[in-house]
Amino acid sequence: MDIEPIEIGGQHFVTINMDGRELNRRGPFPSAVVAQAMAAQLRELLEIPKNDVDVDELASNHDFVSDLARFSEGLCSQATIKNRWHFTDDVWSKLGTNDTLVEKIEAEKLRRIRNGASKRERAQQLVVKAPNVFDAILMDNSASPKHRIDAAKTLDGFAAPEPRAAHDASEERYVITINLGADQKLVFNKKIAPDPNDIDPNDVKTIDRAPQELIPMIAANKREENGGGQPL
Repeated sequence: MDIEPIEIGGQHFVTINMDGRELNRRGPFPSAVVAQAMAAQLRELLEIPKNDVDVDELASNHDFVSDLARFSEGLCSQATIKNRWHFTDDVWSKLGTNDTLVEKIEAEKLRRIRNGASKRERAQQLVVKAPNVFDAILMDNSASPKHRIDAAKTLDGFAAPEPRAAHDASEERYVITINLGADQKLVFNKKIAPDPNDIDPNDVKTIDRAPQELIPMIAANKREENGGGQPL
C-alpha cells in the first residue's frame, strides 16, 4: 500500500494506492505542505514503511538520534528501530551514508557514556535476567540447600523490594577532628547546608561528660557567687 501526495489541476490531494490501483483519495488540501503532512500522518496510523525520508531532517530529531545511538550500543535491535520509525530496508541502508547523522550519533553515544545513561540502561537489561538465574538455582535439586535458600530470599526481594530511603542532602554533615594530644580532641560536627537550629552533638557530649575533677571547682565558684554559701 502506498500513500502519496499528488497535485491535480492546481489542487493538492493524498492518494491511497495498492498494486498500482487507487483505493481512495483525500482532499483537496490548501497546499502541498499540508498534503505531505496528511500523507505522513496516514502512514503513521497505518504503520506503512516509508520508502523515502529526509535524512537531514531526521538528524535533527533527538529521539531518532538517541535510538540509533542505543542501537549502536547493542541496547535495541535493528528491527525495533525500523518498526518504530516505519523504515524500509532501502531507507535503512541510506542512513549510514549521511555524514551529519553519523556525527550526531557518535556525539550522542559520547554524551550517554559521560552522563551514565548507557551504563544504566545496559545494567537494567542485565538485571531483569537475574530472576531466571535464581529460578534455575532454586529449582535445581542438585544445588546445595544454602544456595537454594539464598536464591529464594533473593527472588522474594525482587518480588517485593523495600523502598529505598531518599537521599536528603540537607542532612549531610562535615566532621573536623583536631587532636590536641594527651587523649584530648576537639570535634566539630555541623551540617553542610546552613541551619541556624543545627546543634553540634559534640557540644552536648562535652556538657554531659564534664571531667569529674572539674565538678568541685564548679561547685566552689557557685558558692563564691552566692556569698560563700552562707545565708544572708
